[in-house]
Amino acid sequence: MTKSSRKCLYCQSENNPSKNKANNDLCNNCGMTLPKKHPKDKHSKLSFFIKAFWIIVMFCVFMVLYLPR
Repeated sequence: MTKSSRKCLYCQSENNPSKNKANNDLCNNCGMTLPKKHPKDKHSKLSFFIKAFWIIVMFCVFMVLYLPR
């Protein structure tokens, strides 16, 4: 799945927005509405992981500096 294509939740077909310029919100195969963000999108999971990772890192650095005193 490329960054510009969206996958239909119902029929799992790839939909390229440049193919169907008239209506980018409907699936080319089944006609159902396409999601804005797919639930299994790697980018959203990676984005959450990066935010959670940096929050934990900042907490650990703060505790390392704060606890020995």
